[in-house]
Amino acid sequence: MKVRFSMVSEFIAELETDTDLIEDKILRVAVLYQPVRGVPVVQLFVVAGCVVRGKIVELRQDCGQMLAPFPGVAREELHAQERLAERLQATLKKEAERLGFTLRAGVLED
Repeated sequence: MKVRFSMVSEFIAELETDTDLIEDKILRVAVLYQPVRGVPVVQLFVVAGCVVRGKIVELRQDCGQMLAPFPGVAREELHAQERLAERLQATLKKEAERLGFTLRAGVLED
């Protein structure tokens, strides 16, 4: 079973409620680029998750669509969607520190 949120504020409120129940005090955070079928565009998401009483509690915040980045090619500036993803990650990091969690990369799978 999985509990999913789409807004950072709701996800953080849930973590505050279950702070003592989060396994190993680990919060996983990742940025996902999901291909959009048939076009050179990706949907960008920030995903965060932890395990509470054996259930995955997950945030999947949509940051919008953008042209697919080319691996290994440096760019001078980020897309607006990537800047939003960076701000969301910074917020999650700050909240994880405030709640006493360890921040790790990755996405939990059930």
